[in-house]
Amino acid sequence: MSRGFPNLSSSRRSNSQRSFFSLSAPVISRLMIPRDGTEVHLQKDEHFYSQKTVTIFVNGTQESWPHRKISYDQAVKLAFPQGPFGGDIRYSVSWTKPDGQEGSLRPGHTVVVVEQMIFDVRNTDKS
Repeated sequence: MSRGFPNLSSSRRSNSQRSFFSLSAPVISRLMIPRDGTEVHLQKDEHFYSQKTVTIFVNGTQESWPHRKISYDQAVKLAFPQGPFGGDIRYSVSWTKPDGQEGSLRPGHTVVVVEQMIFDVRNTDKS
């Protein structure tokens, strides 16, 4: 896949990676390669960086998470994409890491995610 940038071509690649491509040209420093199996061919002085996604489970549903941390709001939206939100609606978000660490997320807070981390998000209507 060329997209007007030198030395890019298409082939199959893992869907679990987000790729960063740095060209030697001073104007172009990074190019996001979509997770569609694009293969990158480099030449001298060109650099390639790859970021893997982390597999997490939210209310039993497997999710691929591409970020280092997850916030309370992001966890709630993964669990309940359509809501309900606002008013007296509140959620409790607890997490467990594979090594046994446990905790909870409160609004405005984040936690570093690790592979196979489990999130339990519950609607706790305020009465």
